[in-house]
Amino acid sequence: MKIRFNLTLQRSNCLFLVLVLVAFATSTILKAQNNEPQPYNPCPSTWFLSPQCFDGFRSCEYYSQFPCSPNYCWASGGISNNAGIPTNGIVQNKTIEIGGVYTITQGVTFLNCVFKMHGDSRINLSPLNIANITFQGCTFLGCGEMWQGIFVDASATPHTYFKFWGNTIEDAYNGLNLDEMAPYSIADNTFRNNHIGISNLRQNGSLLNASIIRNTFLQSSDLATKIGSLIGLAMPDYPLAHAGIKLVRASAAVGSGTFPQSNVFNTFICLVNGIVSENGTVASNNNSFQSISQYGIWAIDGTINVGSCQFLSGGYIGIWAEGANLWAQDNSFKGDWIEGIHSMGNTNAEHIEISKNRFTIIHNNWENGIFLSRPQASVGVTSIISFNIFAVNSNPTSMHCIYVDDFVDATGETKIVENNITINASNGGIFGIWLNVGNSARFSVIRNTIFFGTISTNYASWGIAMIKSGNVSLSAEHTIAYNNVSGISANLAVDNAVQCGIHVIGIKNADFCSNTVDNSFWGFHFTGKNDIRLRENYFNHHYEGLFLAGTSPTIGKQEGRGNQWNLDPDACVHFAAKNSNSNPLTSEFTVDQFDEGIALPWLPPNLKLDPDPGSIDWFHTVLDVDPLDHCVLTFSEPNPRALAPNEQSVVLGTSDLGGAALWDLKREVYAALLIYPDLRPASSPEETFFNNLNNTVIASFGQVTQQIRNALNVSTLNQQTFDTYRTAIGDALDSLAVLDNSVDDSSINNLTNTWFAQRAVLLQQVALNAGFESTFEQSRNLQVYAALQNALTYNAGIACSLPYESARKTLNELRIRQLLDQPITQALYQQALALAQQNPIATGYATEEVLPFLAPCDQALYQDSDEDNSERGQEQKDADLANAGKIRAAPNPTNGAIEVNLPSQKGSLIAIYNANGQQIKAISLEPYMIKVSFDLSQNPSGLYWIVFTNEQGKTLDTTIISVSH
Repeated sequence: MKIRFNLTLQRSNCLFLVLVLVAFATSTILKAQNNEPQPYNPCPSTWFLSPQCFDGFRSCEYYSQFPCSPNYCWASGGISNNAGIPTNGIVQNKTIEIGGVYTITQGVTFLNCVFKMHGDSRINLSPLNIANITFQGCTFLGCGEMWQGIFVDASATPHTYFKFWGNTIEDAYNGLNLDEMAPYSIADNTFRNNHIGISNLRQNGSLLNASIIRNTFLQSSDLATKIGSLIGLAMPDYPLAHAGIKLVRASAAVGSGTFPQSNVFNTFICLVNGIVSENGTVASNNNSFQSISQYGIWAIDGTINVGSCQFLSGGYIGIWAEGANLWAQDNSFKGDWIEGIHSMGNTNAEHIEISKNRFTIIHNNWENGIFLSRPQASVGVTSIISFNIFAVNSNPTSMHCIYVDDFVDATGETKIVENNITINASNGGIFGIWLNVGNSARFSVIRNTIFFGTISTNYASWGIAMIKSGNVSLSAEHTIAYNNVSGISANLAVDNAVQCGIHVIGIKNADFCSNTVDNSFWGFHFTGKNDIRLRENYFNHHYEGLFLAGTSPTIGKQEGRGNQWNLDPDACVHFAAKNSNSNPLTSEFTVDQFDEGIALPWLPPNLKLDPDPGSIDWFHTVLDVDPLDHCVLTFSEPNPRALAPNEQSVVLGTSDLGGAALWDLKREVYAALLIYPDLRPASSPEETFFNNLNNTVIASFGQVTQQIRNALNVSTLNQQTFDTYRTAIGDALDSLAVLDNSVDDSSINNLTNTWFAQRAVLLQQVALNAGFESTFEQSRNLQVYAALQNALTYNAGIACSLPYESARKTLNELRIRQLLDQPITQALYQQALALAQQNPIATGYATEEVLPFLAPCDQALYQDSDEDNSERGQEQKDADLANAGKIRAAPNPTNGAIEVNLPSQKGSLIAIYNANGQQIKAISLEPYMIKVSFDLSQNPSGLYWIVFTNEQGKTLDTTIISVSH
């Protein structure tokens, strides 16, 4: 069992928090080395099924009046082997009553029989010689008491052929428990009210050569009463049906063909889980999942391949892959789910490919279409989300079509390519592609189309979002290119189809190439400290085309690079480009007036620039600039890893930050310089900065960051080894699909021994490589465990004296324990909860970064506390800027004295900033105030910004004044 990176989901309910906070029960590596206290679950919950599932039907109601057939009455147990089987081997139309263990050791065919199973009884199939064993048209029922099920042991005759056709199995602990050593055809059966419908016997990593088609797995009543030996067995979710099929360390295929070929799909309905795979390699083809309480398909470790499946009415998460390689292709999601596909815990460079799936969303409970936690990969493309189609025609409170979470330090590439998203939501709050960006490199978001086709009235909607997630000091080489984000209106101040075409918070080393944004309130919206590159992007119809806002927003100095604004002077209603609440010279645009300044219409109209180019050269031409770098089809690599301007200011000692914020930034820069020595050349300011912090608490925390990163790192050699095994598994599964598609399985009589033999060869290849991969993974996990344990010990030894130092120490412990899959105790959880409630002025970034470690029900209380994150919830309020009154300053220019008239809209603070973004004067406002006065006679001549903010610190309006003495 791997050490999984369990990430808490940000959702309003608390369902299944135990997966996030609790080490999985079979995590043998960690259990062997830890004696942890019981985990703390602040949000206990239970699964439930829809009331429509419980129609109360049991076959027992129809068969209880039929007495057992003569010579088949074995209610008292003590049944001899092969009892009741005649010499011709056919038992037909019998009612068989079993009160103990009925063992069959020879070939036999049961036709249209009824098996009345008493509590704790079972049927063993243990042939001593090669034989065919068939059950066809039979009914197995428990009549109120749970029986054990049918167990197959084919160790003596591995080539015996078992057939289960058209049967009904009810009230069993385990309907069919199949030996991996034999071939099976399992078709047209009904598995009703069983704890598990089908499972495998040996669980030793071998193949399960079974054709499983046209079966129905469901629950219509509470599971039967447990008696005898069943009382002591662990039965998750009892009295609900835990799973239709559960396979442990098995290589198997469930279903066949490509939907809707010959109606071969299995149906999983009214269950807690449909298919569960633990550390196995399982292909689910052409199956249907409906009214699932928890997961349609749940894979822990190993590999899961899901193709041509339907996820219909009702459910929690369609596909949940936890530390598993995942192929999900050509699936259809149409029901009332919370999430479609969720992949997490990918610490061993797992291969993730999610492509050509169709999401038709007409219900309001959806939160994520596709959720991916980035794999901890070093090289290559290990995760790709491509060619998926989304049609959102509902009003979820908040939904992401594609959501990628990044809490690892990966250097491999994650691609999100050519997805098509159409959103028609009248209430807004729907996001196309959302990336939480941490220290990982190489996000590639290319050729996606996102269209908002309706007017939204209440909440912000973004096309593409890139949001800083914790520390991004090591983040680099991101490409966002050739995407098209559009709506249907740019002229409405409050009601809009899309609020932001592309929204970016705190991102560095990202290249935005040839993206088109059209008909949104803001085309590109940047907030916070960004250091990115804009090349040949197209700004068409917007309220404001390019908007820099938030706390001292920056994007880094830009050259022209072919960015183009629509030539229609009315295309941007308010401003083509606006810089709010910061010094625009930190994000200036320049162009060679003799080259690009003439050749391309890159410059927006002067009247649509804020600040006005007459007062400051934010957009300007010069005689000479460096060679321009335009975006072409084979565009160059993005900016290499480098310190951002705000990080450089820390190195040079010119940062205007103080307290916890300055300490956090120093800590992040030190960690970057520690991990990448090439960023601190000899005798450079960076080297001096780095050396001065050695032997400080900042250096100690940098060491923890480096230890975690080194512990999780998958070397190129190890990743290539993983890739070799996974490629072999994928090739064998592809060949298996081709083989299965070559057979007309509309009739199971077409499933010949030759076909089963060919399947066995391919499944054996799968099983062999899956075993190699699992062994290799376990070996690596032991190394990861030892390294992370050392990091945990080192972190515990750091002496802290300031609140932000203690906060960082707590956060490190939370993250390392999570990576170790160690449970969060109540005491540690209470520390996390207390940290989330602290003021960031005292505790720094840790107050924000602790939120993902909280239970979802607690996250909702704090997730909007950070100013940047609150942009999502507050952005619709920002849209009211067009309707809000404006502040007016006079005289302007002035020699010092100035009066500011205030609008009727209530504000909290009015402040004046100089051209360097430093606040020099501020006045707290009372509700009755309609004007305020300032005296700038003692301040230097130059440009100053007046900023009007509300109680939440959101900017309501700004204006520029010129002071001339």
